[in-house]
Amino acid sequence: MISAQFYKLALQFRSRHLKFLHERIGSLPTIYIGKRKMNGKEVEVIRVYQNVNGTSKRLQFNAASPKSSKWKLLMTEKAALLSRENNLEFKSYLNNPLDKLTVNEHISDQSLHQDQFSKPVFDSLEELNDKNIQGGYEYDGHLFRSKSELMMAQLFNELGMEYKYEILFVSGQSRYYIYFAVYCPETGRFFFVEHFGRMSDENYRIRTFQKITCYIQNRFIEGLDILYTYELSEGGFFIDVLKSKVLSIVAAQLMINH
Repeated sequence: MISAQFYKLALQFRSRHLKFLHERIGSLPTIYIGKRKMNGKEVEVIRVYQNVNGTSKRLQFNAASPKSSKWKLLMTEKAALLSRENNLEFKSYLNNPLDKLTVNEHISDQSLHQDQFSKPVFDSLEELNDKNIQGGYEYDGHLFRSKSELMMAQLFNELGMEYKYEILFVSGQSRYYIYFAVYCPETGRFFFVEHFGRMSDENYRIRTFQKITCYIQNRFIEGLDILYTYELSEGGFFIDVLKSKVLSIVAAQLMINH
């Protein structure tokens, strides 16, 4: 489901970030600022403890000498990295089970044109349901025009999202069929997906730009209300790219709604 996908992705990024911090901190020497008597006077010194080829080595520099500048910078960097590690938000969730994660389930009624993309509107959308598609791909009670569209439908099912295929969209004198309308239960709203599959064809590209212009005029916000996928040639469609776009649009809806 979508929430599990986000949780997994968040843990992956968090783990990689912690690994970076650990490795960088571990590569830096231990550095202290201390004092020692020199010529009867107490002066500030920099003490550096580092491991060289398995052997512990200690260096000491007068804090006022130019040689100490490098070590002061490394000491400041290490302190900043340790602070980031100790205060890393949600770090504890890396060791906690999923059921300890708390989420805000409230959906705001004040979100940007929420009603336009609500579940009742989604339920009212009618599919073209063309049974005369030549060389189509059957899946989930639908007949898709291309393998890419079939893969998209499979992804939506994998993520636990409802979808409708080939939805009529009317704007003034313009009539278009949008490839998919996809409802996400976690956000309580749907979005459109337009797939442009023959972008190597000049006439097709012109019609594509006309459709996008129409959607902009109807205040569809790309990345929130609609997302676009493209295919330049046979085999030029990557399902993981679509998956990342779907997760991004859901994240945008969550941020708008909470």
